[in-house]
Amino acid sequence: MAAKKHSTISILTGVLSLMMCWFFWIPVYGIIITVFTMALSVTAIITGRKFIKLSKQKAEVCHRAQMQNARYGLVLGFIGIFMSVICFIAALLFTLYYHLLT
Repeated sequence: MAAKKHSTISILTGVLSLMMCWFFWIPVYGIIITVFTMALSVTAIITGRKFIKLSKQKAEVCHRAQMQNARYGLVLGFIGIFMSVICFIAALLFTLYYHLLT
């Protein structure tokens, strides 16, 4: 049961991090959202790696589809970290620009 949970959490947090990082354009809140998406990406990476480590120890417990979900979650986590850093920089710029206008 724990293996399936790690696999599912990995892919869900990876997808959520990519979906939410595009709200960087909101002044001030965009910074908070991008930090949250970074945390989701790190969670996807950690749970994906835990599942891969578990599957190497107990290959009979893990199914092929769960292994694919964990790998997809791991890749989505790395992409999410990259996109979150870019969006964080953009959120800082948007916030500074917004404050200069007011």
